[in-house]
Amino acid sequence: MNYLVFFSLALLVMTGRTVTREKRKDMMDL
Repeated sequence: MNYLVFFSLALLVMTGRTVTREKRKDMMDL
């Protein structure tokens, strides 16, 4: 149960990082 929550949290962080990167790229382009 614990490792499951940790895995989901790690996945969320990874997706969040990718999203922030895309947003930063868009801002730089603008």
